[in-house]
Amino acid sequence: MPTTPVDLDEVTSLISSLPNKHCRTEPLPTWLLKECTAELAPFMRRLFNSSLCSSHVPQSFKSAYITPLLKKAGLDKTDVKSYRPISNLSVVSNMLERVILSRLLEHLKANGLFPNVQSAYRKCHSTETAMARVLSDILMALDRGDVAALALWPYWTCLLRSTQNEFIWCAPARRRHHIPNGDKSATAQFIRSREPETSACTWTVA
Repeated sequence: MPTTPVDLDEVTSLISSLPNKHCRTEPLPTWLLKECTAELAPFMRRLFNSSLCSSHVPQSFKSAYITPLLKKAGLDKTDVKSYRPISNLSVVSNMLERVILSRLLEHLKANGLFPNVQSAYRKCHSTETAMARVLSDILMALDRGDVAALALWPYWTCLLRSTQNEFIWCAPARRRHHIPNGDKSATAQFIRSREPETSACTWTVA
């Protein structure tokens, strides 16, 4: 994938858009980085371009400061399962990530690799735009006199993968639902218990 070199204007823009916060292990506070933009931007431009040309991310950029946060109030604070790990990378690492992301998106758009109906991980797209697209398609179908149908599937179907018409539980799903690997009777029982949830909800208008 061809990449556009990073220039000083891009680095300066990235620095100015940084939020005024940083993790505890950050060697350079964000406020100081902003104050020294003119002095540090040329060095950071060289660092980012070197990373792009070599397709290599410095090992230090992969180290994160992990903060355990309680999932919700009332949980047992002595139980490690009650916490959600929050990983914070360094400010410069996050900037390099944004540099790479911008070029990846540019490559995908230029080569038509983005599905037209994709709303996730796209700028100015969200679940709202996805719903608006679905609603628009339904209304346009009705205007043409066609039949419109909407099928909604539950999240848990994503936990299964089908191989030769047999359902095999993924490891995290087996642990969550306490189902031994290869236990078809337990799988069938679980599916039957979720039948009201798994049936497709279809709206049909003649």
